[in-house]
Amino acid sequence: MKEPCLIVGDSITDARGRVSFVNDFSFPDVQRFYLIQNHENLYVRAWQGHQKERKYFFVIKGKAFVCAIKIDNWQEPSPDLEIKKYLLKEESPSVLCVPEGYANGIMNVSNESKIVVFSTSTLAETKLDDFRWKAYFWNPWDELREKMNNKSDEVLEKKWMK
Repeated sequence: MKEPCLIVGDSITDARGRVSFVNDFSFPDVQRFYLIQNHENLYVRAWQGHQKERKYFFVIKGKAFVCAIKIDNWQEPSPDLEIKKYLLKEESPSVLCVPEGYANGIMNVSNESKIVVFSTSTLAETKLDDFRWKAYFWNPWDELREKMNNKSDEVLEKKWMK
Protein backbone atom coordinates (compact mmCIF):
# COMPACT_ATOMS: atom_id res chain seq x y z
CA MET A 1 0.00 0.00 0.00
CA LYS A 2 1.45 3.33 -1.05
CA GLU A 3 -1.27 5.79 0.04
CA PRO A 4 -3.38 6.07 3.18
CA CYS A 5 -6.57 4.09 2.79
CA LEU A 6 -9.89 4.37 4.58
CA ILE A 7 -11.56 1.00 5.15
CA VAL A 8 -15.23 1.80 5.67
CA GLY A 9 -17.39 -0.21 8.03
CA ASP A 10 -20.98 0.03 9.17
CA SER A 11 -23.25 -0.64 12.11
CA ILE A 12 -26.54 -2.40 12.75
CA THR A 13 -29.00 -1.52 15.47
CA ASP A 14 -31.84 -3.70 16.68
CA ALA A 15 -33.76 -4.35 19.90
CA ARG A 16 -30.63 -5.78 21.53
CA GLY A 17 -28.42 -2.76 20.83
CA ARG A 18 -25.82 -1.75 18.28
CA VAL A 19 -23.06 -3.71 16.57
CA SER A 20 -20.33 -1.76 14.74
CA PHE A 21 -17.95 -3.50 12.36
CA VAL A 22 -15.27 -3.09 9.71
CA ASN A 23 -15.45 -6.45 7.99
CA ASP A 24 -12.89 -5.63 5.29
CA PHE A 25 -10.12 -5.05 7.86
CA SER A 26 -7.87 -7.99 8.72
CA PHE A 27 -4.96 -8.33 11.15
CA PRO A 28 -2.33 -10.41 9.34
CA ASP A 29 0.68 -8.13 10.09
CA VAL A 30 -0.47 -6.46 13.32
CA GLN A 31 2.01 -6.98 16.17
CA ARG A 32 0.48 -4.78 18.89
CA PHE A 33 -2.12 -2.16 19.66
CA TYR A 34 -2.64 0.72 22.05
CA LEU A 35 -5.41 3.11 23.09
CA ILE A 36 -5.08 6.89 22.98
CA GLN A 37 -7.20 9.13 25.22
CA ASN A 38 -6.06 12.75 25.25
CA HIS A 39 -6.50 14.74 28.44
CA GLU A 40 -8.35 17.65 26.83
CA ASN A 41 -10.49 18.39 23.80
CA LEU A 42 -8.73 19.48 20.58
CA TYR A 43 -5.41 18.21 21.88
CA VAL A 44 -2.80 17.63 19.16
CA ARG A 45 -0.57 14.55 19.23
CA ALA A 46 1.83 14.85 16.31
CA TRP A 47 4.05 14.23 14.32
CA GLN A 48 5.61 10.78 14.34
CA GLY A 49 6.61 8.78 11.32
CA HIS A 50 8.02 5.42 10.37
CA GLN A 51 9.89 4.19 7.31
CA LYS A 52 8.90 0.54 7.86
CA GLU A 53 5.88 0.52 10.17
CA ARG A 54 2.23 0.70 9.12
CA LYS A 55 -0.45 2.04 11.50
CA TYR A 56 -4.20 1.53 11.57
CA PHE A 57 -6.43 4.03 13.40
CA PHE A 58 -9.92 3.23 14.70
CA VAL A 59 -12.06 5.58 16.80
CA ILE A 60 -14.15 3.62 19.29
CA LYS A 61 -15.56 6.67 21.11
CA GLY A 62 -16.11 10.26 20.01
CA LYS A 63 -14.37 11.81 17.01
CA ALA A 64 -10.80 12.48 15.94
CA PHE A 65 -8.96 14.03 13.04
CA VAL A 66 -6.10 11.89 11.77
CA CYS A 67 -3.64 13.40 9.32
CA ALA A 68 -0.95 11.71 7.25
CA ILE A 69 2.02 13.10 5.34
CA LYS A 70 4.29 11.25 2.89
CA ILE A 71 7.81 12.12 4.06
CA ASP A 72 10.21 13.30 1.36
CA ASN A 73 13.38 13.50 3.48
CA TRP A 74 13.54 11.83 6.89
CA GLN A 75 16.28 14.09 8.24
CA GLU A 76 14.91 17.41 6.92
CA PRO A 77 11.38 17.04 5.54
CA SER A 78 9.84 19.84 3.53
CA PRO A 79 7.45 22.01 5.58
CA ASP A 80 4.98 22.26 2.68
CA LEU A 81 4.19 18.61 2.03
CA GLU A 82 0.62 17.59 1.20
CA ILE A 83 -1.42 16.74 4.28
CA LYS A 84 -4.10 14.08 3.92
CA LYS A 85 -6.88 14.65 6.45
CA TYR A 86 -9.51 12.26 7.78
CA LEU A 87 -12.33 12.60 10.28
CA LEU A 88 -12.90 9.31 12.09
CA LYS A 89 -15.95 8.97 14.29
CA GLU A 90 -17.64 6.42 16.46
CA GLU A 91 -20.96 6.55 14.61
CA SER A 92 -19.32 5.81 11.22
CA PRO A 93 -16.92 2.95 11.93
CA SER A 94 -13.87 3.00 9.67
CA VAL A 95 -10.23 2.02 9.93
CA LEU A 96 -7.62 4.37 8.49
CA CYS A 97 -4.44 2.69 7.26
CA VAL A 98 -1.36 4.93 7.27
CA PRO A 99 1.35 3.06 5.35
CA GLU A 100 5.05 2.98 5.98
CA GLY A 101 6.84 6.11 4.76
CA TYR A 102 4.30 8.46 6.32
CA ALA A 103 4.12 10.64 9.41
CA ASN A 104 0.85 10.85 11.30
CA GLY A 105 -0.81 13.20 13.72
CA ILE A 106 -4.12 13.23 15.54
CA MET A 107 -6.42 15.72 17.21
CA ASN A 108 -9.37 14.56 19.25
CA VAL A 109 -12.60 16.43 18.58
CA SER A 110 -14.42 15.44 21.76
CA ASN A 111 -13.30 15.06 25.36
CA GLU A 112 -14.27 11.42 25.51
CA SER A 113 -12.48 10.37 22.30
CA LYS A 114 -10.79 6.98 22.33
CA ILE A 115 -8.56 5.97 19.44
CA VAL A 116 -7.23 2.45 19.02
CA VAL A 117 -3.99 2.22 17.04
CA PHE A 118 -2.83 -1.08 15.58
CA SER A 119 0.85 -1.35 14.58
CA THR A 120 2.73 -3.71 12.29
CA SER A 121 5.93 -3.38 14.36
CA THR A 122 6.87 -4.60 17.79
CA LEU A 123 7.78 -1.95 20.35
CA ALA A 124 11.48 -2.79 19.94
CA GLU A 125 11.22 -2.43 16.14
CA THR A 126 9.32 0.85 16.47
CA LYS A 127 12.03 2.38 18.62
CA LEU A 128 14.53 1.79 15.79
CA ASP A 129 12.18 3.32 13.19
CA ASP A 130 10.84 6.36 15.05
CA PHE A 131 10.99 9.88 13.62
CA ARG A 132 9.37 12.83 15.39
CA TRP A 133 8.69 16.45 14.62
CA LYS A 134 7.03 19.24 16.60
CA ALA A 135 3.22 19.17 16.70
CA TYR A 136 2.92 22.31 14.56
CA PHE A 137 5.76 21.67 12.08
CA TRP A 138 2.91 20.95 9.67
CA ASN A 139 -0.20 22.73 10.85
CA PRO A 140 -3.58 21.55 9.66
CA TRP A 141 -4.79 21.93 13.26
CA ASP A 142 -5.70 25.63 13.28
CA GLU A 143 -7.60 25.27 10.03
CA LEU A 144 -9.35 22.14 11.33
CA ARG A 145 -10.44 24.01 14.47
CA GLU A 146 -11.77 26.90 12.39
CA LYS A 147 -13.61 24.66 9.93
CA MET A 148 -14.97 22.55 12.75
CA ASN A 149 -16.55 25.58 14.38
CA ASN A 150 -18.31 26.56 11.16
CA LYS A 151 -19.19 23.30 9.41
CA SER A 152 -21.01 20.06 9.95
CA ASP A 153 -19.14 16.74 9.74
CA GLU A 154 -20.71 16.13 6.32
CA VAL A 155 -19.39 19.40 4.90
CA LEU A 156 -15.94 18.76 6.37
CA GLU A 157 -15.81 15.27 4.86
CA LYS A 158 -16.97 16.30 1.37
CA LYS A 159 -15.15 19.59 0.86
CA TRP A 160 -12.07 19.48 2.97
CA MET A 161 -10.87 15.98 3.86
CA LYS A 162 -8.53 14.05 1.59
